[in-house]
Amino acid sequence: MKKVIMVSACLLGLPTRYDGKSKPNEKVLNFLKSEDVVVVPFCPEQLGGLPTPRVPSEIQGGKGWKEGAKVLNEKGEDVTENFYLGAEISVKIAQFSNPDFIIMKERSPSCGVNYVYDGTFSKKVVSGMGAAVYYLKKAGYRIISEEDL
Repeated sequence: MKKVIMVSACLLGLPTRYDGKSKPNEKVLNFLKSEDVVVVPFCPEQLGGLPTPRVPSEIQGGKGWKEGAKVLNEKGEDVTENFYLGAEISVKIAQFSNPDFIIMKERSPSCGVNYVYDGTFSKKVVSGMGAAVYYLKKAGYRIISEEDL
């Protein structure tokens, strides 16, 4: 039986990042090509209704996502609901596809597994997880970043 792996779409070369570009990751692509898998690409930020390209966003507070977190974009607009909705839909996709594990993009405010930016838009990285990772882990899914692969 084939493994099912959900993957942040940008890591596959799809133009889903905030800047309208992709972030294809050779390690991820080579791993997926070498395995007998079903790949389920997804982008929580797009699923949450944010456009591509979009204004960069960061989780406020310097600790990553937790209950009650706020996400602001660089213009100061509150986009927390979009991140929450994208995370909620990502969990529904996981429930439907039943992945063996999920590979997500490190440092993203949705997909960061171990690290995210601190919320000051100064490129400072802190320990913490993104919104979608938080809710996927809470639902019991195994998640790694492209850097953990």
